[in-house]
Amino acid sequence: MNLPYPLALQLYTVRELCAKDLDGTLKAIAKAGYKAVELAGTYGQEPSAMRAALDRCGLRAFSAHVDLGRLAKEPKVVAKECAILGAGFAVCSGPAPELRNAEGYRATAAILEKAGATLKGSGVRVCHHNHAWEFEKHDGRSGLRWLMEETTPKNVAFELDVYWAAKGGEDPVAWMERLGSRCPLLHLKDMDTKGDFAPVGTGELDFTRILAVAEGMGVEGCIVEQDTCKGSPIESITTSFRNLKRIAPSLVG
Repeated sequence: MNLPYPLALQLYTVRELCAKDLDGTLKAIAKAGYKAVELAGTYGQEPSAMRAALDRCGLRAFSAHVDLGRLAKEPKVVAKECAILGAGFAVCSGPAPELRNAEGYRATAAILEKAGATLKGSGVRVCHHNHAWEFEKHDGRSGLRWLMEETTPKNVAFELDVYWAAKGGEDPVAWMERLGSRCPLLHLKDMDTKGDFAPVGTGELDFTRILAVAEGMGVEGCIVEQDTCKGSPIESITTSFRNLKRIAPSLVG
């Protein structure tokens, strides 16, 4: 795969390690083979300090998860922080549990659309990241379809999480194809036989198929994430990297 961005790791996977030893954890991520990360906060660091820490370890951040509320209230501040960090995508989840209904998804879509329009031309694209609940139906449409149909391609894109799509009873590839050019980013995580998180390439998901389709549809960035790890998170992310190198050698260089 000839992606414009290198294979990345979502730092949420190693959040506890980052909180204790940021520099040491970033060095371990680089040693595992990753050249990029997706941020999930900056662990008390100012954006410039976080960027410096990444630079010291030879890593870059091409995307960052941000709070939906911040995107609603201060999109330009979010864009400025992303620019400092080097992130071209501001990714958020939502809505909150009490708003997972047609009205709530419509309101979330309005926030995303407005933020995307505001950041147009800033170099930062607004993306939505799904979980399993976005595939539950409300007034005849799944939450993800509400978000797709109530926003425009020019302002809002999607980061499809293949594990959560499968957990929601859907075929990840079908949703990749449905989103098409609106899906510049993918979250790669695997599912074991019990339905729990697993290192990529050790579970039930067909990553050969997923990555072949991703290449054909022009996905720009693939991000490994494992929400919880049964053993060492560093061992888990190393296993994922090695398996992806075997499955799609050009993905990791």
